[in-house]
Amino acid sequence: MDAADIVLYLHLLSLLLMAVGIVVFGVCFWRLRSARSLDQAVPSVRLIDRAGWAFPVSILGLVATGAYLTFHSWTWSTAWIDASIAGLIVVSLQGFRQAWNVEVERRPETPARAVPQAG
Repeated sequence: MDAADIVLYLHLLSLLLMAVGIVVFGVCFWRLRSARSLDQAVPSVRLIDRAGWAFPVSILGLVATGAYLTFHSWTWSTAWIDASIAGLIVVSLQGFRQAWNVEVERRPETPARAVPQAG
């Protein structure tokens, strides 16, 4: 077993981590949509909050190991490598957008709304 085999194993492990993370988030969001009360929604929100680390780790793992494998065995002009990079960028942008939307929703009310109207 040489270094390329170990890196390939880590690459596949990163891909599996991303796939599992996507499935977990999908199931949690599906459960949130069907929740009828706050008590039913809290476990899904907690799981989403705890599982968020999986995406940055898997993205870094895929980029680092993919770059090594490309230099070792392929070229950057190979079509499926370009498609993989494009897919990784799309998934990353969707994750950042979703994380930004969650942070915007968590912000407290602005002071202008909290000030009572003079009258």
